[in-house]
Amino acid sequence: MIIYIGLHKTGSTFLQKKIFPNFENYKFISRPFTQRNSEFNALQYSDESTFNEKLTFQKLRKFSGNYIISDEAFSGLIYHNYINRTTIAR
Repeated sequence: MIIYIGLHKTGSTFLQKKIFPNFENYKFISRPFTQRNSEFNALQYSDESTFNEKLTFQKLRKFSGNYIISDEAFSGLIYHNYINRTTIAR
């Protein structure tokens, strides 16, 4: 599994639209799926007070294997000074 985090405004959208979908033998997951999926939302938008690691990872296990997953929200909440980036990284 490849998880591409990509900070906002660093060319991530180009990679997501032009490069990652062309990798053979990988299923590519990005927006809008990562924004509408409850498992990814729990990972991207929680902070230490609301994040349930055990439950979140139980749900995310179905994505193990040959996936490329990318969403700028993995770098944290940009408009809130990336307050949850440590939780996401862990």
